[in-house]
Amino acid sequence: MPHFGARFGRLVLKYREAQGLGPEELANEALGDGAKRSRIWELENGKVKRPQAKTISALQVYLNIPQDEVDACRQDAPSTVEAQGKSADDAVLERFVSHLSKELAETARKAGIREAAILTLARRVSADVDDVDQALRELERAVGIAIDVQAEKGHASNIDRFVDDVIERMAELSAEGRDDEASVAADEAFADWQERQEREKLAAEKLLDQALRTDLLRRDAKKAAKRLFDKAQIAFPDQAERFDQLRIIQEEWYARGRDQALLLDLQVSADLAALVEQAAASPEQKAAALNDQAIAVFTLGERTGGEQGMAWLKQAVDAYDAALEIRTRDTMPADWATTQMNRAVALRNIGERMGGEQGMARLKQAVDAYDAALEIHTRDTMPAEWAMTHMNRAGALLSLGERAGGEQGMAWLRQAVETCDAALEVRTRDTMPADWAMTQMNRAGALFRLGERAGGEQGVAWLKEAVDACDAALEISTRDTMPAQWAMTQMNRAVVLEALGEHAGGQQGIAWLKQAVEAYDVALEIYTRDTMPTQWAMTQMNRAGALFRLGERADGEQKMAWLREAVDAFDSALDIFTRDTMPAQWAMTQANRAVALRNLGERAGGEQGMTWLKQAVGACDAAQEILTRDTMPAQWAMTQMNRASALVRLGERDGGEQGMTWLKQAIVAYDAALDIFDNPGMEHYAEAARSNRTIAVAALERLKGES
Repeated sequence: MPHFGARFGRLVLKYREAQGLGPEELANEALGDGAKRSRIWELENGKVKRPQAKTISALQVYLNIPQDEVDACRQDAPSTVEAQGKSADDAVLERFVSHLSKELAETARKAGIREAAILTLARRVSADVDDVDQALRELERAVGIAIDVQAEKGHASNIDRFVDDVIERMAELSAEGRDDEASVAADEAFADWQERQEREKLAAEKLLDQALRTDLLRRDAKKAAKRLFDKAQIAFPDQAERFDQLRIIQEEWYARGRDQALLLDLQVSADLAALVEQAAASPEQKAAALNDQAIAVFTLGERTGGEQGMAWLKQAVDAYDAALEIRTRDTMPADWATTQMNRAVALRNIGERMGGEQGMARLKQAVDAYDAALEIHTRDTMPAEWAMTHMNRAGALLSLGERAGGEQGMAWLRQAVETCDAALEVRTRDTMPADWAMTQMNRAGALFRLGERAGGEQGVAWLKEAVDACDAALEISTRDTMPAQWAMTQMNRAVVLEALGEHAGGQQGIAWLKQAVEAYDVALEIYTRDTMPTQWAMTQMNRAGALFRLGERADGEQKMAWLREAVDAFDSALDIFTRDTMPAQWAMTQANRAVALRNLGERAGGEQGMTWLKQAVGACDAAQEILTRDTMPAQWAMTQMNRASALVRLGERDGGEQGMTWLKQAIVAYDAALDIFDNPGMEHYAEAARSNRTIAVAALERLKGES
């Protein structure tokens, strides 16, 4: 049965089309921002399970949708579409297909491709791909392939059988003693046979091309790779030439998948590399094919989350390990070093995704692999490779330092800075400006972590140095020439400025926080909701944090204005960070939003203050759907603390029986948090929880006395 969001989305579609409105026009008029047209599309296509109340209200009011129809969406009655005999999924797929370009759709129609066939393609793509933009790219490619299949119908091969007739004719001539004529007939027949062989070869290649297209439409990467392999066996009889040509073909599929973000093409390239490796005729060929396979599966793993992404990354490490059994340090030193470096990159990605000791172990293995590569990539003999290896090594050290506490963590972070400094000896601003800017960015990241941890004057000094490194990078990564890098650097710079603002008091701290908000705002000029939704949402969440810090420092109306702006920024982030698609980010945003709402509620009187406090409790409850005690105990306990604080304020304000109820809930929440905080290393949080619990108990006793 369709969820409420899907039913309400169909209702919005019905009223929008009845009023002749486009998605952008509706978004602009009802939601106040035409750029939010993709939100309308997601809602109408059933991608939003739980629309926000403010979105429902705005659309209902603007489209004049009767309340009883909205209420009906909340019931379990079949939708109008289903009642007409069409499934809700088919309706969603039809709207998905409607986003194909008019030119492509018209070409498909003229080629004789029926609507049902395109719906089948859309269904297959939707089953494989969750991201809307990614799915549309994959569908457009699939429709293009289907058009090619139809175009081949009029060009099929027509090879006649003729050998038996020639032999019979030669026998007749020979029986009559006309051997010269028989010999000529043989020559002619052999020439015809050679021509026939060529025609059969071309026919087989045509057949395999058509089979390849079909397998791509079926999204069967392994079979598609086998078609490419079989075609190469026909086209290139010589094994050495065939091996070289297969690597070229594999690289073409890899490059297209990488550059156009097509996962199916990347899978085909990985499966083809595996076939090439199995058919290798020498250790050198086997190592080269293993390396190709590792690169392809690493890219798949890098771009795919969850268990499948991790499986591909591990497969990449296994392929690199197998290649290193052939590419040894003594026999193939340059290839050995390059493979060690690529292996290190895969290990670092695995380590960054894994938690706990396993993640730390993989990161340490990555550093060891970089160190091994540096035995060959020396500053004197291979300066560019030496510098690149140092920069990548710094990234692994930074990840280790971020994970580890105490002196060991600080030591790894210092090593990361030193390693970046070494890379900058070769990657200078004048000779390698782009690499210089990227290294400055990585150096800024390590300095930021050092400054965050150190505190005091040394911490501020490191943070200032991090801002200087970001500013240096911005000399090269400009908005006009490198917009994506410029936006990323602006966001990183904002994070460091925010940390400086938190460290410093007075007007200097407020000035740094304001600069942080400004840097987030300029990053959002590139990170737009439509073009880069994830980065947009992350920037909105970070911007909300800086605004919250400003609100904590300010007084009066300015305080309330900044806190309200922070809540608005958190709400914007939640448009992208949904519970279903990005649960961890959704939960963290809800938890941070709760703190801002609590602060608003503490400072506002009357009903508005009570409303904000209740919303804060609700946001904490939402966050704990994901931040559970079993999976994320520290975050769960901190959310319990924040929830308890809001409940205490509600209890103190409300008084009476309701006030006592809220205070009792607050005490229970503090006790739950103490179950986690009463452990080594969390004494500071435990002390705060006990102190706040004492306040809640005293407030409860006071209300009991008054009653």
